[in-house]
Amino acid sequence: MKKFIAYLRSAMLIIVAMGSLISCGNDFNDMMKDRTSPPSGGETPLPTPTPPPSITLSSISVKIQPTRIAYGLNSNDFDFTDMELTLKYSDGSTQDKIYSPAEASLYSVTNFDRATTGSSKTADVTYGGVTTTAGGNITGLGVHNLVAKRGISSPFTYYGYDTLQTAFGSSGESGKTATITMYADENITSGNIAVSGSGTDITLTGNAPRTITGYNCWGNDCTALFTINSGASLTLGTAVSDNTITITGHTNSASQMRAGGGVYVYQGTFIMNGGTISGNTAYSDNASNGWGIGGGVHVGGTSGSFTMNGGTISGNTAKGNGSDGRGIGGGVGIYLSGTFTMNGGTISNNNAVNTSTSANGLGGGVGVYYETGSTNFVWNGTTAEIIDNTNSAPNGKQVYKNNSGIVSGTHGNVSSPTSGTNSSGYTAYWD
Repeated sequence: MKKFIAYLRSAMLIIVAMGSLISCGNDFNDMMKDRTSPPSGGETPLPTPTPPPSITLSSISVKIQPTRIAYGLNSNDFDFTDMELTLKYSDGSTQDKIYSPAEASLYSVTNFDRATTGSSKTADVTYGGVTTTAGGNITGLGVHNLVAKRGISSPFTYYGYDTLQTAFGSSGESGKTATITMYADENITSGNIAVSGSGTDITLTGNAPRTITGYNCWGNDCTALFTINSGASLTLGTAVSDNTITITGHTNSASQMRAGGGVYVYQGTFIMNGGTISGNTAYSDNASNGWGIGGGVHVGGTSGSFTMNGGTISGNTAKGNGSDGRGIGGGVGIYLSGTFTMNGGTISNNNAVNTSTSANGLGGGVGVYYETGSTNFVWNGTTAEIIDNTNSAPNGKQVYKNNSGIVSGTHGNVSSPTSGTNSSGYTAYWD
């Protein structure tokens, strides 16, 4: 009997506990129901959570200017290379962004005046639809009507100049490799263009056919329109097909010996891939001993070197005077220990003349005049033409060499000169 009573009590406790759990569950359901039901009476519902606000690009500014700062007049290109922007977002955070070609479509430039020349222009940059404002844009841009120069330093540096003379003579560029591109014709009215500095290596080209015109220079301080000094190099044209540059209209004249009308290679290196050297004169009017050597190009000094791969040298004059004077090499004159190698191109319609002694107008096309050292003309291939030149001497209209001057090479004419002698000894002519 006692066991039955104890069992009954346990069962009743279980029933009471289950009722309490059911009651708690109903209260919980009612509470959850109240959270989602419209308010009744004065009750205030709990707020519905909202997503955080989106972060947007609010402003940009130029932290590091692009490397290239020089542009041609009325050009429409723009180079963002090496530019770095500071991006500011709506939450106050910032990010530095270096230009990448992969994101080029996100960049554009506006408010850049390229219709007039100047060296302190500005431009606005747009990135991702946001544009720089005053004080945060690109500054110091140059628009020039002539040239742009690129140095070899890494990263590449660009400079713009309004004259060819300042482009070649820019400070800090000696000893570097550079390309100078002409954007307009240039008239040189005083001085000349010097390529100087050991290791200086400049290629001259044009964005279209461009002409460099010299002037009538008289006096012992005059020189050729271009002078390539010891250890320096000038290349005309980027390739044999590049005929964009013409050097013309310069007269180098005085009572002393004149070396070169268009180009004087003084112990430097000149490579002519293309282009034209025409209408230049080297002239000395000394009454007894006037020497003019190389109307188009003079190669001299102890190590001057000229290689012609293409282009045209025409209509130039080497003009001497006096009984002991010489006009040597209307197109190209080689003197002392210079070397001229002709692999291609044309030397035509040039003239070598002595105004008082016709016999001393020597080599209308090429004159090779040895005094000391080794003076060489290397004539190669089948496309290197020397034709239709004239001189005042009876022979040597195309090529003249004196004494121990050397003419060699693979061209067919090398092995078949017209030979003769004069007061200087053995001389070979090509007429």
